[in-house]
Amino acid sequence: MQCLDDQDNNNMLALNAYYLWNHYFLFEDIFHQIDLTEHNINRYVMIHIEKCMSDDYFSYYMKKLYNLEIPELFLTFIKKHDEEYRELKNNFQLFIDNKDIDPDKSLLNLDLVNAMLLEFCGKYKKGTSIQFGSINSLEECCPITVRVFSKVHSMRNERTSAHHQTCEHRVRRRISQSEYITFLGTINLGKAYKEIFDYIAEKIIWY
Repeated sequence: MQCLDDQDNNNMLALNAYYLWNHYFLFEDIFHQIDLTEHNINRYVMIHIEKCMSDDYFSYYMKKLYNLEIPELFLTFIKKHDEEYRELKNNFQLFIDNKDIDPDKSLLNLDLVNAMLLEFCGKYKKGTSIQFGSINSLEECCPITVRVFSKVHSMRNERTSAHHQTCEHRVRRRISQSEYITFLGTINLGKAYKEIFDYIAEKIIWY
């Protein structure tokens, strides 16, 4: 087995450190106060950040998973709400990271992502938050979003640890891994997110 030299070890250490930063801090920019030259930044990390400097976890995976660009003005708006935006990114990461290992946790966090998008959408477009109780106010402009988000919310209520009983007062049975994957394959989250982002990108009513 060939041993790694010091330079190889340094490269691996730098890449691992960059991976850990992005994993735990969700693509927060750590380079804005650093002179971005090869003398200051590991060259392998530099190759990556030159391609991904504007990315954060939420916008990066919206593009990677659903090939969607978040409207720039809306992204600027939600980033102004730092605590809420960090929560949105955390929930989105937990949804993604747990899809294949903990469907209960993943589904709970997917529902939180959708709830926060509704809230942000309402504040951005109308100056008031939209919640699941008022989601039908979007029926005319975003029928796919209403249908998909409502299905996710219903599944969260009926098949996760959020409640111990169903709406029919029966003991809740948690969703299995195979059921969850099938469910995600049928609801088309990508179309729902595209629709609500297209709606958001239209003329702004409130800002």
